[in-house]
Amino acid sequence: MLKICPACKVNERRANRSYCKFCETIRSREYHRTHKVEESARHKVYVDTHREQVRAWDRRHMRRLKEQIFDMYGRVCDCLGCTEWHVEFMTIDHKLGGGRKHRDQGANDRTYYKSILAEGFRPDKYRTLCMNCNYSYGVKGYCPHNLK
Repeated sequence: MLKICPACKVNERRANRSYCKFCETIRSREYHRTHKVEESARHKVYVDTHREQVRAWDRRHMRRLKEQIFDMYGRVCDCLGCTEWHVEFMTIDHKLGGGRKHRDQGANDRTYYKSILAEGFRPDKYRTLCMNCNYSYGVKGYCPHNLK
């Protein structure tokens, strides 16, 4: 027997569900929109009671974002003469400057990394540098590796 969604009366309901996928999505969005305070409180309680699991998930997620960026831009420092390759020491450099401004636009590292990924591969704008080279370019305007 075909079970029809009671809300739209058009689409077939999914197995063990009261509504079709479309109507279920609309109802879920409406519920979350009208119950923001309760949902926020429930989320806060969950985070407070599962702090270690949330932190572990966050570390894994940030590591994956960073890995995606370095897969795109390379895993070795772009500075000539520097051979650093450890991901822990790598940063994304803005070739034209403005890295601080870009970082300040996002609330945290996650939004910063996501914005870089959303732009796609932009070798004219970004490059991979180790922290030493990036610091030197940012403060001095050059890297000692390139003075030779």
